[in-house]
Amino acid sequence: MDETHANTVPASEEKEPSVNDLAFERIRRIWDNKRKEEHVAKTHCSYCDKRGSQRKPLQTCSHCKAARYCDTDCQRADFRAGHKDECKGFARLPNTMAFQYEPNPEERFPHHPIFAHAHADDVGCVGTR
Repeated sequence: MDETHANTVPASEEKEPSVNDLAFERIRRIWDNKRKEEHVAKTHCSYCDKRGSQRKPLQTCSHCKAARYCDTDCQRADFRAGHKDECKGFARLPNTMAFQYEPNPEERFPHHPIFAHAHADDVGCVGTR
């Protein structure tokens, strides 16, 4: 047998991933996606999705500290489009132990730092760091 095939395992002998391996991989993917979402939430306008820059940094909502805006026009437009009501909810956060694993991407809750996602059962997943 030549050296290139000496260390390979035949397909019939490959080990199937364990339930723990599969669960860990799923958690890792969820965590990686969450980190990407947080990065976008910190670096892009909450209303128009325009990326901020060092020359023109995004302004942060003074109440919730989660929404970010490239200019006053976007801040006002988002406030009228629903951020006003979302932002009110940050003053008194609900207490819940319920957690859904599958987020509902249709909802527009800020991804960071307080609301993680809105979920299919209309319960917001709340978390603080």
